[in-house]
This record gives sequence, C-alpha cells and structure tokens, in this order.
Amino acid sequence: MKNLTTDHGAKERRQAIVGDENILWGVVANARPTRTKTRVQQLQKATGNGSTVCALLCAQFGFDPYEVKK
Repeated sequence: MKNLTTDHGAKERRQAIVGDENILWGVVANARPTRTKTRVQQLQKATGNGSTVCALLCAQFGFDPYEVKK
C-alpha cells in the first residue's frame, strides 16, 4: 500500500475526484467535533471514508483530527 504523504500521484487522483480544494476544505471545516465525537468521526460520517483518510484530510488542512468540544 502506498503512503499518501509521499505518493506524488495521490494529489492528482484526489483532484480528479474532488475538482476544487475549497470544496474539500469546506467539508473538513464543517465536520465540527462535539463533546462525544471527534472531528475524524464527524468527517467519517459526512464522507463515508475511513479514519486514516479522514485524519490525513484534517492534517492536510490544518485541523486537529482528534479534537473534541470542551
């Protein structure tokens, strides 16, 4: 399995699926954590992706994947 952080083709494949980085940023930003669910869990629910992909998306856009509301 390829590492997404070093796979140079991953960005191009994602660009073909998403098309606009601003849309993807909006999905990650709007997956707000609650008191019981982390941002990764909310993003999983919104996108249907697994925890690893969601954590990488959070990190890519500068969000803490395991943040919870205090």
